[in-house]
Amino acid sequence: MALALVWASVLAAGCDGSGAPTAGGEAGPTAVAPETKPVGPATVGTTERQTISIGVGGRVEGISAVLTFSNTSVQAHAGDELDFRMPDTEGDDPHTVTFGTLVEPGINTAEGSRKLPQVFPRQAPDASLQANQSAAQPCFLATGLPPIALEGGAPACEKRAQPEFTGTETFYNSGLLLPGDRFKVRIASSAKPGTYQYMCLVHGGRMTGTLTVADASVPVPRAAEVERQGRQTTQGLAFRAAEGRNRPTAARQMLAGVVGQNLPNAYLAEFVPTRLSVATGETVSFDAVVAHSIAFNATEDDFGLIRRAPDGTVALNTRAFVPVDSPIPPPLFTAYLPVLTSGVELPPTTFDGRGLKSSGLLSVDPPGAVSYRVTFTTPGTYEVRCLVHRDMRAQIIVG
Repeated sequence: MALALVWASVLAAGCDGSGAPTAGGEAGPTAVAPETKPVGPATVGTTERQTISIGVGGRVEGISAVLTFSNTSVQAHAGDELDFRMPDTEGDDPHTVTFGTLVEPGINTAEGSRKLPQVFPRQAPDASLQANQSAAQPCFLATGLPPIALEGGAPACEKRAQPEFTGTETFYNSGLLLPGDRFKVRIASSAKPGTYQYMCLVHGGRMTGTLTVADASVPVPRAAEVERQGRQTTQGLAFRAAEGRNRPTAARQMLAGVVGQNLPNAYLAEFVPTRLSVATGETVSFDAVVAHSIAFNATEDDFGLIRRAPDGTVALNTRAFVPVDSPIPPPLFTAYLPVLTSGVELPPTTFDGRGLKSSGLLSVDPPGAVSYRVTFTTPGTYEVRCLVHRDMRAQIIVG
């Protein structure tokens, strides 16, 4: 399956923007638009060496998940440094920053995508599921291909100190970046003027950027202006995604994540509504979109898709991937990066309030959704959690 998956179908998954409480529950808090300054004429550029900070994914004031680089088009000079920064927010999606001559064909062609390793293999998860270490750990190749295994378990590249980026490398990869991580890229003095693409190996063709190395005599935007525009772009995407809190729902329905109309690079990482009251014996349909899970009575060990050891080795936390006391979804609905846009309704299951119950990872792009249906047989108040996004929670009140 090519990495260059585009959310064209997102056009059909709109929000009504009414702000009204959703059926059978309570609407989440109303998002407040961030204060932003209009992007006016370009400021005077510079030919001096500088360090340019670029955000990598993240959330804005806890509003929503943003699957993009804060600046998807960056101009710089040879000798400049790019400082890619992950936010500090716990529970954010992991990412990579990956350059190299393999990236452009990997984004744009099916054949090229097969030459790039993915962090998360595309197969139905079980206890033996393994990450591809060549994507999950740093890898810097002047020539050749990184180790690849579609079923997972590809070994790490030979360890070496990070070189300056010349633009001629086939594969120049940060490895998996977690909250608070940074990846600094020094553009070598030998780098030729031209355009170089970068991407995230977790989110594929939907999370990409372009670096333009300008001739030394040509001014480029100052770092402060690049960073300001990046913050404004990220805030705007997050605010638009937060409108998903107003998405109407049916009775006895709870949404796990919402993607807005014309919004391919951001989504609301929340349950909608955040509180739902039902009668004993009634069935709730949890409708998941993008990549989430629905879990009850989760423990600390259940959360998070990955574990990174001190030596850099990345292990997948199969407790977050694999269903527990739940129906097993079809294989294509369990990949971390969604590959389908048509949904599926899973067989119903029951919950009496005891023990761990988890849907496992559910994955689909809009307009489809994975419907995970739970009949509550015992009165009580139950917390719903997503094992992918730690701060994504809601309550089901069974009377």
